Amino acid sequence: MALPPEVQNLRVTQDVRFDRLGQITPVKVVTFTVGDHGPFTIGIPLGEYTAELVERMVSRELTTLRSLGAIK
Repeated sequence: MALPPEVQNLRVTQDVRFDRLGQITPVKVVTFTVGDHGPFTIGIPLGEYTAELVERMVSRELTTLRSLGAIK
């Protein structure tokens, strides 16, 4: 499955974030735009990072924008 053409400027970097318990967790940071909207940023723990998860999370943002009428 590929990302829809509305998703542009996809960039992946690595960083650290604090989890809910206050522990430092390495994450992959996915930044992207959808048409003129964004940038959107998603942090995914390193151990959970997969192409399928990125596609699912990006698609969720796209669905939200469509339901708000921001994009067609």
